[in-house]
Amino acid sequence: MQTTFVSVSAQFDNLGDLLIRRRTLELARQIGPVKVFAGDADPDWIQSLELKASEMIQRQSAWFLRCVATRRPVLFFAPGEFTLPLRQMPHELITLLLTALVRLRGGQVIRVARSVANVHPLTGFVHALACRISTSTTWRDRESCDQMQVGRVVPDIGLAEAPVEKHRGRCNRIVVAMRGDREYPPERWFQALSDVTKRYELEPIVVVQVERDGDRASMIADRLAGGVLAWDPIRTRHERNLRQTYREADVVITDRLHVFVLAAVEGALPLCLTSYRQRKLESVLGAVKLGHHVADLGGLEVSGRAPEDFIADRIDEREHSLQIIAEAAIESRQAERAILALFSRDRGRSL
Repeated sequence: MQTTFVSVSAQFDNLGDLLIRRRTLELARQIGPVKVFAGDADPDWIQSLELKASEMIQRQSAWFLRCVATRRPVLFFAPGEFTLPLRQMPHELITLLLTALVRLRGGQVIRVARSVANVHPLTGFVHALACRISTSTTWRDRESCDQMQVGRVVPDIGLAEAPVEKHRGRCNRIVVAMRGDREYPPERWFQALSDVTKRYELEPIVVVQVERDGDRASMIADRLAGGVLAWDPIRTRHERNLRQTYREADVVITDRLHVFVLAAVEGALPLCLTSYRQRKLESVLGAVKLGHHVADLGGLEVSGRAPEDFIADRIDEREHSLQIIAEAAIESRQAERAILALFSRDRGRSL
């Protein structure tokens, strides 16, 4: 079996990064034994990924050298968004070199459900070249695919976990999770949530999926007179409690992509309502026909729609939206099977 090399270094205070890296590891393990670089990950992050000591390589340089010294290695580049300003050029040149060396060793390079932002033309050119010599490149949004001019568009890998069969019934909670590094929601935003809470008799609860959002969550909970699921430093426990909270939610309001995704995975109806335009969510969710789940107050005002009606319309169309999410999950799993099929053919040629 081919050895698969995966980097799971990430924002360690972000459960969304954990979600998509764990799914990538599950995919990689179906190909063969994995060798993982986890950066400065703490023991709890490693436990959350279910990593074994024998699978880990502590130093990035050792991971790099082991990869290029292995016969017919498989290299997975982690999913998610990556910025490509000019200062990233040294990193992109190293990545291009690693990609080329793996291919020259008869190996395969897989780039899963990625996206790019803040692209400088020179850095973008190097990144696109590395993508072109990779075995498989997929993007989670049309804009990244068009910009790099290589690969194809698939759903965010986290959506592969979403339910595809029976949808659960309605619940009596509205869950809110908002970024702490954006402007505080205006009064009109709170009015809309209060209206929906009363109209549908929902109990508000504010959750923290990214540790640095904790202060903002407390402020919003005070304003909504709701409960708070604060950050728990034990990630495995916090993820379990967070998933249970989404499971008990009728609707989830957020401006974070992987809050949207994890809520969808647990059967809730996720929506994005902000005071500013969320181009990242528009782009990624638009690729799976969920762009109508993203709105900003300014855009709604221009169109003459009340924000509470935006939320209510989506709640009333709940079954249709959950079916779209199920279709995205099916498409994401098909993309994973297409990657695995590359190695089935490769094994067949080696017999």
